[in-house]
Amino acid sequence: MKTTPPWMPSAKTVENSCMAQFMAEINAAQRPNCRSYSNLHAFSIRGTDAFWAKAWDFLGIGERGGGPVFTKGKRFEDARFLGA
Repeated sequence: MKTTPPWMPSAKTVENSCMAQFMAEINAAQRPNCRSYSNLHAFSIRGTDAFWAKAWDFLGIGERGGGPVFTKGKRFEDARFLGA
């Protein structure tokens, strides 16, 4: 049985979304060719440091202080943002 979503945004809404703007910035800076949420998710796993650095800047969170934004841990729960 095929399930149809109850609502889908228009192409224009998708094109003008913050997610589309973020993917465009990621593509311009890193060239991972993110064209969908699935592509963006894959890049966030493959290029964790670059993804989080760009997300930090895009969201306007504040100054990073020059250090890495994201440091991997043995498990995701052990990861650190901004050396915290």
